[in-house]
Amino acid sequence: MADRVRVSSKGQIVIPKKIRDELGIKQGDYLILEYDESKNEIILRIIKIF
Repeated sequence: MADRVRVSSKGQIVIPKKIRDELGIKQGDYLILEYDESKNEIILRIIKIF
């Protein structure tokens, strides 16, 4: 699944609702953003803290 997002003037992005729902991302969840320089990709990982 892919979607296009725009970076705000504050450097923020919004994860589209259909992707949040598919991944089960809820308000207050923690995420890790990794940058893969060799592929020029950003990888988003969800951390579930119980």
